Amino acid sequence: WLPGLLVLGLGFLMLALWRSSRGGRRRALGPAVLLLGLLVAASGCGGGSNSAPTPPPPAPSTPTGTFNITITGTSGALVHSVTTLLAVQ
Repeated sequence: WLPGLLVLGLGFLMLALWRSSRGGRRRALGPAVLLLGLLVAASGCGGGSNSAPTPPPPAPSTPTGTFNITITGTSGALVHSVTTLLAVQ
């Protein structure tokens, strides 16, 4: 029903603007503005959805287990590394 209302409203708007060019510009301006406002309001009345949005996927996580990690520290030309175990539960 909304497209029909828009076409009808645009037709009335064009008729009012056509009439305004023939002389009664002040008289036709009020209905033209009113029709334009109604068209804008009607186009904003869209159908909505009442369904809940889908939840986001779970964040990826580190699997459980024991991992070897290497920690490296640097200061200028000095570099030091150590390897250790990381246990994820």
